[in-house]
Amino acid sequence: MTATGALVDIALSATPILSSGAPRQLIEIRDIRVEKAAREHMTYLANHDALTGLPNLRLFRSELRKAIDIAAASGDEFGLLWLDLDRFKSVNDTYGHAVGDVLLRSVAARFRSVVGERHLLARVGGDEFVVLCRLEQNGADPAALALRLLEAMVEPLSIKDKKLDVALSIGLAVYPHDADSLDALVHKADAALYEAKKMGRGCWRRAA
Repeated sequence: MTATGALVDIALSATPILSSGAPRQLIEIRDIRVEKAAREHMTYLANHDALTGLPNLRLFRSELRKAIDIAAASGDEFGLLWLDLDRFKSVNDTYGHAVGDVLLRSVAARFRSVVGERHLLARVGGDEFVVLCRLEQNGADPAALALRLLEAMVEPLSIKDKKLDVALSIGLAVYPHDADSLDALVHKADAALYEAKKMGRGCWRRAA
């Protein structure tokens, strides 16, 4: 404990020694706050996207496995929304990757404002994001969430004095109705996303 009363993480070790011919214990107390902070930072980096700060694909798949296990035991269901930005490649090609990176951070902020803390939002690569929509007893409609995400992208984004119009396509799959395993559920959501893009983009589709 520090002088201010704060608790301190320590490592304690005891080594048997002889002192003046008598067996004793040499106690070592080491402050490990810096080591612990470094480990926690490395764990954070391994599980979060460096650009947006969102959970990455690794953490998303881990949370999806947990959601499946919980839902399988409880009989509950949840929605998986697969999000892909429309016309993002043209932004990168026209304005460069620096503008594209700012755009992705701005998009992630808009998504966060819609998704909130109740559901899991992750960036899984490039311009693809996913939302694990938890359906508690008081009700959360993944289709309504998809509509709110689409509406959030209607207003153009202001990036470095440029107005960028980037729409969104969404594929939706619901556990266990559409699929009951991790890979099958991801495949269904991705296939639904493909159908949304075929329908003209800027829309969402449910897994067939």
